Amino acid sequence: MNVATGLIRQGRRFAAVGVLNTFVGYAIIVAALRLGASDYVANALGYSAGLLLGFILHRGWSFG
Repeated sequence: MNVATGLIRQGRRFAAVGVLNTFVGYAIIVAALRLGASDYVANALGYSAGLLLGFILHRGWSFG
């Protein structure tokens, strides 16, 4: 595999992780709000989950 192909592949993986990360974070925020959490708590949960998921997936799959 040449460098250009590798970078394109890495870019696609980076984008896929970003889309999944956004979906999961949003889903957690909506679920927390429906369960009665405050706006601040719901956003903190969604942000924290997105941060952890993004770190794990980028480390192991996008750039691993």
